Amino acid sequence: MTYYFRILLLLLFSATFCLLTSTTTYATNGHQLSAVGAYQQGMGGATTAAPYDASTSITNPAGMAMIGNRTDFSFQMFFPHRELSFAGGGETSGGSNYYLVPAVGWTSPMDDRNDWFFGGGMYGVSGMGVDYDTVTTQFPAANSQAHIYSQYQFWKMAPTVAYKSGGFAIGVALNLDYQALGFEQYFTNGGVKLFGFDLSEMQGAVGYGASIGFIYQPVPEFTVGAAYISKQNFGKFKWRLSAGDVVTQTGQISQDGIYTMDLDFPQQAAIGIAVKPFRIVTWTADVKWIHYSDTYDVVQLKGIFGGIGGTETDLTFGWDDVWVYATGLQIDFTPNFAVRAGYNYSTSPIDQADPNEVEYNLAFPAIVKQRVAGGFTYRLGRHWELTMAYMKAFKEEMTGISGTKISLEEQAVDFEVSYRF
Repeated sequence: MTYYFRILLLLLFSATFCLLTSTTTYATNGHQLSAVGAYQQGMGGATTAAPYDASTSITNPAGMAMIGNRTDFSFQMFFPHRELSFAGGGETSGGSNYYLVPAVGWTSPMDDRNDWFFGGGMYGVSGMGVDYDTVTTQFPAANSQAHIYSQYQFWKMAPTVAYKSGGFAIGVALNLDYQALGFEQYFTNGGVKLFGFDLSEMQGAVGYGASIGFIYQPVPEFTVGAAYISKQNFGKFKWRLSAGDVVTQTGQISQDGIYTMDLDFPQQAAIGIAVKPFRIVTWTADVKWIHYSDTYDVVQLKGIFGGIGGTETDLTFGWDDVWVYATGLQIDFTPNFAVRAGYNYSTSPIDQADPNEVEYNLAFPAIVKQRVAGGFTYRLGRHWELTMAYMKAFKEEMTGISGTKISLEEQAVDFEVSYRF
């Protein structure tokens, strides 16, 4: 017991260190990572019915009863490239070209049993960010200046209990969350703000939720799994704004004071299968639904406004629900060496068919759709494992009603070290 207690302390220390020293992440299914950890990345995120490491506590908690006694530490090096251009001139690309996304987790039997398991971890699961130059544009008026910046990050702890009986497993996780947000999107002309929001001072909020999942393997060649993650409910963001930090197109003007915003994280559900047509081959397929329209359509900023007055104003993002389709293939060439390949496609939460959604999301260009990935695991004896993966998200562009264009492409390299007890 003392040994496991030391391991737990080490994991908690590592997770806390990662949280305090990390920068913003930039994710792919909307603003959510398409995969957490090197194993999931190599499989294109299609792991609902095929858990392997402790990252399953985030995606399908039932998997914690299927992966044995282990601890996993991973980090992702993320390389996004985003661009913004206005009709009539004004182009920029900006924001860090490199982000680090750490993750740590573990699972072990409860009281040396082989049916009840406890585990969890801390994971960076979502984020976005741009930092564009101030550029001159003809939108919304001749010789205007555009000021566009954003930074968002989301962290989740997931203590998990799972139970296994025969080929059936069920798991439940408590989600303890932290998110931070700061952004600005406004236009000036001759130093006078025309309209927009300056909420660039980073603010944090704490939230909670839960997840549940099951896995059923009637025969060794076929497995089915499903998981549901509830809406993550958060406390309010609070900004101390100055007069004129917010100027709406309808004439509301912020005054000196405290302004609040509710921003919850969307519920989601996934179902997947895993098929073993041969002893060394595993094929997986997942479908996931993310309910962005419930939380990222229209968000209200509340406070005391001058101008036409009022106590709240709408921030319209207009995000739609996202559907994700993923598939993965693993080949175990030897007992110590496995190779993976994956493909992940998601719809975009931003709809170019809506005349204004591109303009609403200049600071949040979460539009990539197609990703390919590959990776491997090498087992160093009975206990140690090394897993690596690479992901490429292909460039997507969208053009708004005013001719404004946003684009995004991404790459990521994942590295994971695991110890099996």
